[in-house]
Amino acid sequence: RAMEMMSYQAARGLPEHRQAGADWVSRPGFEVTAEQVTLSSGAHHGVLVVLAAVTRPGDYILCDSLTYPGIRSLARLLGLRLEGLARDADGPLPEAFEEACRAHDVKAIYLCPTQHNPTSITMPEQRRRELALVAQRHGVAIAEDDTFAHLDADEPLPVSSHAPELGYYVVGLSKTVAAGLRSGFIVAPETAQGRLGN
Repeated sequence: RAMEMMSYQAARGLPEHRQAGADWVSRPGFEVTAEQVTLSSGAHHGVLVVLAAVTRPGDYILCDSLTYPGIRSLARLLGLRLEGLARDADGPLPEAFEEACRAHDVKAIYLCPTQHNPTSITMPEQRRRELALVAQRHGVAIAEDDTFAHLDADEPLPVSSHAPELGYYVVGLSKTVAAGLRSGFIVAPETAQGRLGN
């Protein structure tokens, strides 16, 4: 075991760590296996990994017009064009998402649906389904930052659960477990795992 720890590790993480991630994020209606999980160094890094896997410089990505400011730095780092969507009290408007997809070749949408940063709202189930449907119609990857899900008593199903073939579900532990624990998990479609591990 000691020699195993001295050698290079699998890019996606050790099997037992990926299983721990699967156990952490799984809940009824969103059951996750270790094979769907890739480790990250927190949620911010996880979103970076996802966007790097599904976009190229110059691509369009979308977000809520009120959003986690870190997404701007990630878009700048990757050379992406970031556009904010009109919103109401429940989050980004599906019709604004649809309109943006018709206007541009959108590759991804960044969402923080539970205990949203900075408004702290939790997006209702119906809105989650509506956004997932738009993503499916246009083949848009969903980069879902759900770090605060465990702080919500209801722990609603992720947007990604409604479009699993497009959903990249990201959680980190530093904001909800311990500030120094810079670990996170990315749940992604099995077809995308190779891109996340490179």
